[in-house]
Amino acid sequence: MTGVQIGVSGLGSIGCRHARLLAAMPGVEVHGFDSHGVSDAAAAELGGLASIAPSLDALLERAPNGLIVATPDAVHVEQAELAVRAGVPVLVEKPLSNDLTSAQEITALAATLGVPALVGYVLRHHGTMRRLQQVVAGGHVGAPASVHATLSAYETLVVARNRFDDAATYRLVFDYSHEWDYLQWLFGPIARCAATSRVAPGVQPSQTPNVVDALLDFESDLTGSVHLDYVGPGVRRCRVIGEEGVVEMDIATGSIVLQPYGGDEQVEIVREERDVAFVRQLEHFIEVALGRAEPIVSLRDGVNAIAVADALVVAATERRWVDVSSSPDRHVTRRFP
Repeated sequence: MTGVQIGVSGLGSIGCRHARLLAAMPGVEVHGFDSHGVSDAAAAELGGLASIAPSLDALLERAPNGLIVATPDAVHVEQAELAVRAGVPVLVEKPLSNDLTSAQEITALAATLGVPALVGYVLRHHGTMRRLQQVVAGGHVGAPASVHATLSAYETLVVARNRFDDAATYRLVFDYSHEWDYLQWLFGPIARCAATSRVAPGVQPSQTPNVVDALLDFESDLTGSVHLDYVGPGVRRCRVIGEEGVVEMDIATGSIVLQPYGGDEQVEIVREERDVAFVRQLEHFIEVALGRAEPIVSLRDGVNAIAVADALVVAATERRWVDVSSSPDRHVTRRFP
């Protein structure tokens, strides 16, 4: 890559990671912007930036090849729209929006204007997740019968710079809409859901709720469950029960444990540093921005994940099953490099 210019809007924890990794790529020039200003810690981490722009408009002028939106959720669509209208390809951090309607609108606008746009579901680029996809798609457990995912992420509340300073509720199901994306990538659209939630009061800092448990029905008739919490540290696991065996993925250890029924357990370790998946995602974004690849995670995928999050909020607050519907032509992009 030579002469590639990428902008990063939002220089909190995730924006700094993107900027740092981009700046380390040969031939990539990185320009930053943050409406909250740049902290001393961020400035020290971002020594490789070519410039800090005074406004988003100025950033778009300096970074014509692409823009990464890593701001708080509420302004994702607003900034993505500015980029799309300027003809600048954009990678929007997850979730695409905290509002399903605006997510649908930016998806339609990008399609109408023909501007490449992606959502930052980095798990699709993670080596352990990719291996799980290969095991499931390859039929190593037979037809999937049930899936169960677990996510604990208390550290997110500790390291986030700007995202948790208000009283908004149910951030957990949007911040970790990763789960709604990768489950639909692996198993197809989720048709309906039920959920319950609570606040574990002895945990600070906290969110309301900080524990969510969901039941899922997929359009394929697969059933599943998901547990999310801002209580425990660093756990992300997925267990797939198939008609011919069971496979369990653990992101923290990089392990894939396959247990065929009647056969020997097989353990595979696909552990990698966290930055590796982000570098893959950024390299992919540059390829898409330069017109050399199609998005692995489309804006439509981002809409579909938000639709599940929206339905879960209703399900948890009203204690009932809720149908998931994002659009009449709902689908999940299934690309695997």
